Formats: sequence, structure tokens, C-alpha cells
Amino acid sequence: MVLAFATGIGYGGFGVFGDELISLKVPRIKSFFATGHLLPGQVPLWDYLDHTFGVPYNISRLVVPGLVGLIAGLMVLVIGLGVWALLRRKRIAVYSWVSLQRCFS
Repeated sequence: MVLAFATGIGYGGFGVFGDELISLKVPRIKSFFATGHLLPGQVPLWDYLDHTFGVPYNISRLVVPGLVGLIAGLMVLVIGLGVWALLRRKRIAVYSWVSLQRCFS
């Protein structure tokens, strides 16, 4: 459920921050996995997606914010599971703010 909400929020915000996300500069990685070296220079994310996967600018402007929302939702879930596992291991019965402070101090 968290992943669906996070992806929906990211997709819904494509009009606000879609252009900024796909204009981010990424390193050129054409031969990175074969040689382990990055190529000199940087390209916009939409240009990389267009040349590597054939995703046009308009589609990447819609898809990338949804993927960023999905990644943010995954991070929230991983952090939540980590805190839950830590609290479960320490056998704290009450999950209040005070007990969390005691756990991390």
C-alpha cells in the first residue's frame, strides 16, 4: 500500500518536478560494465534514456517521477522494517517516542 501511494504521489507530481528530474545530469556509462571506466562528460537523464532504451522525452517526463516515488516508498519500507526489527530484538513492549529515544541512546 505504501508503494502504491508513493508511486502515485510521484506520478502526480510530474507537472511540478518532472522536467527537473529528467534534466539531471548523469555520467556517461556506455562501457562502464565492460571496462569499469566512465566516459568523460555528463548527459541529461532524458538523453540517456532516449539513446539507451528508446524512451522519448515526453514518456520519460511521465515515468521518471513515478519511479522516483517508488524508490522513495521502498526506502520508507526498508527504514520502517529496520526500526521494527531493532525494536523487536530489544523486546521493547511499548513503541512510544520515549522508548525509541532509549533504544538509540
